[in-house]
Amino acid sequence: MKRVFIGVALASISVLMATGCSASREDTYWDAFDVGVQVTQDYQPPPKGPECFDGSITDTAQYLMSCSGSDMPPQATIHEECGEQMPDGVSDRAIWMEGCTDGANDSPNYETYGKRP
Repeated sequence: MKRVFIGVALASISVLMATGCSASREDTYWDAFDVGVQVTQDYQPPPKGPECFDGSITDTAQYLMSCSGSDMPPQATIHEECGEQMPDGVSDRAIWMEGCTDGANDSPNYETYGKRP
């Protein structure tokens, strides 16, 4: 699924470049937003050890440190994945990274980029 979406995004950007048109800021943002959503969906959190499930940890602080990790990717992972998945034809890296990060964090910027097309 991830490769298909990236292929579609790359193909649409290639068509725009071949026809002499460039993607608008809004199109770039929303394309990147979709990639960010996919980054979060594809993230596999590190497995929790058996001690998290068998009751052997009795100290609350130790349990929280060892067993309460988020199922969301860390911001560093989001930035790395978004940067790696940015198509070559994107002219504004900052908008791409903003859209991708916002998508991964499920926080669309409607104020700047308008409604989703």
